Parts: sequence; structure tokens; C-alpha cells
Amino acid sequence: MKRLLLVLALLLFCVAAPLLAAFCHHCGKQMPDAANFCPACGTASAGSFDSAPPMGTPPASPPSSAQPKQPAPVIISGPVVIQPTTPVTINQPVMSPIEISLADYDAVNQMELLLSNSNYDVASREALKLKRQHNERMNLIASRYSGYGPYQRRLHDLHVLKFNALENYLESWKASERGPDVARAQAEKDRALFMLAQTNEAIDVLLSGGGSLSSIAEAEEIERRMKRTTVNYVVTAPYILVDNQRLNRGEPLWVIDVLSGSAKVLHMGRGRSSQPICGWVSVYDLERRSNWRSDPVFFYSSAPVPPVTTTVIYREPEPKIIIIAGKKRYPYRHRPSPCPWPRYPDRDRHDKHDKYDKRDKHDSRDKYDKRDKRDDKRGPYKHHSYVIVDPKFW
Repeated sequence: MKRLLLVLALLLFCVAAPLLAAFCHHCGKQMPDAANFCPACGTASAGSFDSAPPMGTPPASPPSSAQPKQPAPVIISGPVVIQPTTPVTINQPVMSPIEISLADYDAVNQMELLLSNSNYDVASREALKLKRQHNERMNLIASRYSGYGPYQRRLHDLHVLKFNALENYLESWKASERGPDVARAQAEKDRALFMLAQTNEAIDVLLSGGGSLSSIAEAEEIERRMKRTTVNYVVTAPYILVDNQRLNRGEPLWVIDVLSGSAKVLHMGRGRSSQPICGWVSVYDLERRSNWRSDPVFFYSSAPVPPVTTTVIYREPEPKIIIIAGKKRYPYRHRPSPCPWPRYPDRDRHDKHDKYDKRDKHDSRDKYDKRDKRDDKRGPYKHHSYVIVDPKFW
């Protein structure tokens, strides 16, 4: 009996022993009870370093020198109200456009008067001084150009364009006086005069308009039209006839104006005489023989109004008619006679000589006049009661 109880107790211990043993949570192998690491894989066992203190021993109090623990922040959730802020406007002072003075462009106007009223030697010498003054004034204006308004900027740009046209005119004048190609220089001179006239027209429109938007737009339109009409074109056909002279392929030409289906053309190439070739050609022929194309937006001035003319019709005086009354005569009767005596008596026996007239009665003496028989074969004769003499034979 004792032996049976001993066997049962041994079996119970064998069954309960694995339940009380420590196993590795990593590899699953059994570890000793007091082991802190697994002998198989070396992994630390769970709860090996935080063993609970003995029940009877109170926990040691931290030393007084230790840092006090800070309380954890407490977050209180609630609705957040965002109040819009009132925008603050800072009034900055607005800069008014700088006033422009026409005295700044006095050198341009003086140079225009100089070129129109002086010869080349005087104009070329005085133009150097005016050009120096103009450059100094333009350097001062360049610093305040950004403060100009639309009216001031347009007026300044037009005066700069005018001065460039005056310089081109002076260079062309020099080439026409001392250059080898006088005809080409004369053509460039004419184009510079055209640009100068168009620029003056734009300045007059701008000044008369007082800086209004309409005057500025009109001045810009004149400037665009001028730049469009001063471009050189080239002959693309084998030739084109201008003023009965032939311009060959590749020669430049300038279309001055278009009027009533015809275009005025100026040759801008090497001249063949002292004057450039200039004349009118049809628009159809010009478009067919060059790279110029008609543009109704920019080309060109309208047809001028024909002057009123009064036509006076004078009645020519009627020519004077002299009527000479006389007797009927045949033409051969007026020929001179070789006989010295009077051939015809006072009575003309041939007055009634007409074979188609029943009332004509022949004289018996006609049979001796062979000339009458020959004349009768010519047909009827007209009777004339008067003779008309034209005044031009007087």
C-alpha cells in the first residue's frame, strides 16, 4: 500500500513538474529557474530584472537632492474661435507725372531751322554743336523718363524720332554733295524729308490735342503709318518699267504713295544719272513684279479733292462766206486760150447745153466744136448759180 502511494506521488510530480518549469519565450526551450538568459539562444528571460522586492521591506525613498518630477501637461479640448482681423490700409503718397517742357527739345528745333535755311558747309559745322547740346539734354531726361506719363513719353519719343530723321537728312545731304552716288543719296534725302514731315504732323496732333487719349492714339497711328511706308521693297520679276526706264531684278524701290490704282515709286539703288528714277506705275503691275502688297489699313492717303474749275465755252465766229453772183460757166471755160482774139462771144451758147435736160436746145454751131462732143461723154453737168470761196485761200 505504501509502495502504491509512492508510485502515484512520483507520477503526479512528473506531470506537474513541466508546469512549474521556466521556458524561453523566444525559442521555447526550458531554462533553469534562476536563469536570467536562455542557454540556447541567449535571449533575456521576461521579468528577470524587475523582480519584486520582499514583502516586509518598504521601498527606499528617493534622496532629497534628486530632481522633482514635473507634472504632466493637461490638454483641455474645446471649440476654437478665430476672430477675423480688420485690414489696415496704408495710404502711400501717389506720385504725379513729371511735367515736360518743350525747352528740353530746343536743340532739335534749332537744327531743323539750320538745315532748311543754310548751305551744307554752315549746316554741317553748326550741327555738331547742336548735337552735343541735344545729347547732354537727353542724358538728363533719361533719369526722369520713368516718371513720365503717356503724353510726356509720346512727346519725348517723337522728338527723338525727329532728331534721328534730321541726322539721316544731314548724312544724305553730305553724300549728295561729296559722295560717289549722287542719285542714291538724293533718294535717301527725299525719304528723310518724308519722315521729318510725318513726325512733325504727329507732334502737331499731340500738342493740339492737349495730351488727350484720342490725340495720343492718332499720333501713334501716324508713326506706325510712317514706319510702314518708308520700307524698301525689291523687284522680283526680271524687270519693271518706271518712267520708261527699266529696273532689273533685285533692285530696291520705295513706294511713296498710292492713289487711284497707281503707285508712286522711287528707285533707291545705284543711280544711273544725277537724279533718281521716280514715276507712277499701276498697282497691279507693282504687285506682280515686286514683293510689295497693298494694305488698305496703312496705305495710303486718300485721293485729293479736285479743285473747282470753271469752264467757259466761247462760240467760234462763223467763217466769212463770199458769194460771187455770175453766169453759169463750165470749169474748162476758165482755162487760158491760145488764141489772141476773144474766143467766146457775149452770148454764151453753152448755157443750155445739157443732154439730160429736155429744155436744152443745141446750137447748130456745136457740131463744129469737137470739144463739146468730147465733153458730152462725161455725163451730166451741175449748174452753179454762185461760187463759194473759202476764207483760208484769201
